[in-house]
Amino acid sequence: MGHVEQGGAMRADDRLATLAVIDRVSDILRDEFADRALDIWPILAALLRQHQQGQSVTVTALADSSGMPRTSARRVVFALKAQGWLALRAVSASGKRTVVVPSAALVDSLDRITEQTVKLMAGSRDPCGLDRFACANLDRDKGIPWPLPAEEGFDDTVVLTLVAYEDPVFDILKRHRADIDRFMGHRVRVLTFAQNGYPAALGRVLAERSTIQAAAPLLVAIPLLWVADVSANGRLLDLRALLAESACCGDDFYDAVWRAGWVGGQCYGMPLQPTVEFLWYRQDLFDAEGLTPPRSLDEVIRCAARLHRPRIGRTGISWSSAPGLPLAESFLQMLGAQRGVGVDDGMLQVDADAGTPVIEYLRALRAYAPAQWCDVNWARNAQLFGAGKAAMGHHWSNRYGMLDSHALLQKGRPDRAATAPDPRAWHVTAIAARGRSARDTIKQ
Repeated sequence: MGHVEQGGAMRADDRLATLAVIDRVSDILRDEFADRALDIWPILAALLRQHQQGQSVTVTALADSSGMPRTSARRVVFALKAQGWLALRAVSASGKRTVVVPSAALVDSLDRITEQTVKLMAGSRDPCGLDRFACANLDRDKGIPWPLPAEEGFDDTVVLTLVAYEDPVFDILKRHRADIDRFMGHRVRVLTFAQNGYPAALGRVLAERSTIQAAAPLLVAIPLLWVADVSANGRLLDLRALLAESACCGDDFYDAVWRAGWVGGQCYGMPLQPTVEFLWYRQDLFDAEGLTPPRSLDEVIRCAARLHRPRIGRTGISWSSAPGLPLAESFLQMLGAQRGVGVDDGMLQVDADAGTPVIEYLRALRAYAPAQWCDVNWARNAQLFGAGKAAMGHHWSNRYGMLDSHALLQKGRPDRAATAPDPRAWHVTAIAARGRSARDTIKQ
């Protein structure tokens, strides 16, 4: 078992980032509405929210929804009407019943605020983490461009194709493909296939022949266990020459992760998505039950049994238990924590003596898992714990933003315990051998 992280207060850099964000947003509002911005914003926000949802609102209803005292809120409403930020529109023939509507100037202000806020959020992401704020780049004197466009401009003739299986990381790449295009300087196409059918789909892609190799480089994501098989018959490009000309160095990775892409003395893959596996647990639930963080597989089972409350919508534990790659990777993660897995020249080696207890462990967890445990893939696993529907969960460190969520903070204060301390990467990126002439394109 790995080291247990003891946590209490929020991280210092998160506190600083929050203060910086609040300051910047306050400045944005003051630029639009002058010194009284923070006083009138509750009214404006409530009105604009109703307007965006296509709902009408009376003066009294608007005052009540603002959270301000009704008399003070009504006074602010009529002051804003006098300043031209909103208007009263009659909705009855007699004109006695009116609703509040934003002026065109107020809607324009909202658009400007939205544009600046989106830039603020995009630019305050930590490039070394996931779902984290980075307050250092909230400097008031600098813009926040993200992502930076390619230095050499955009070459529309090049189309890089990434072939992968359905996975949260690759789904994110697909959603942000336009930004990635600008960052790379050429078009990027991401093709994902169902996990169970990925071996056959990958084989078909690698068997194809392209007549426009230099303008159509092909990258493929390969689970570590498949590297030796996929690289057979010359289907992948040996990357040693490319590595020699680049700044990439194997010393930047854990040795086991780096060696996973090598077969027969040749490098066929680069590590992708290396991370750390943690056992996440609800500190508030453990405190309420008088439990200490588990330090063995048996203790995890004991805690899961104690905290399993399906009648109130909470399971004892969740993990990636869906058939196919999620379950296989869960098994290997646990096995690796017990030092029962290794790679010999690209071929997986499993220690049977260590593997049997891991299989029994995963089987025992099913009694305290979500009812539809066959549907719990990587994304669903994180969603369950992040929504407070599981007392514990095995998951990656780079899903911190989803796991340590706002919804969960409202239920209680979570803490984390590491059970698999060795970082690992479950897939590598490789270049199809048919794209040898695309090497210079990729290097650029």
